[in-house]
Amino acid sequence: MSNLVQVVCPECDVVNRVPQDRLGVGAKCGKCRMMAPAFKAAVRVLELQAHLVKVNTEGAQVTVSRFGIRSIPTLVLFKDGQEVTRTTGAMNTDRLVAWVRQWL
Repeated sequence: MSNLVQVVCPECDVVNRVPQDRLGVGAKCGKCRMMAPAFKAAVRVLELQAHLVKVNTEGAQVTVSRFGIRSIPTLVLFKDGQEVTRTTGAMNTDRLVAWVRQWL
C-alpha cells in the first residue's frame, strides 16, 4: 500500500487523498463525481417538467464567468429565461428533484 497524498481539487477545492503512486494518472475528485448518479436519476424523474443540463466548466470558461460559477457543483434554475435561484453543493436525487419542483 502506497502513502496517501492530499490533493486539492481545482474545481471545488475539496481535499482528496490519492495514493502517491497514482499521482498524475487522471485521478477524479470524489466530491464532484458523487452527484453524477443523482443528477442522472433526477433527469429521468423530471424529464416532462424541466430540462436539466450539465456544463463542463473546464471547457466553458465564458459560461462560467457569465454566470459567476465559483464552486462545483453549482445548480442554477432558470424560468422563462431568467435565473430564479441557485445553490451549491451535492444533492441526492430526492433533494434535487424537490429543489427543482419548488421553483416550477
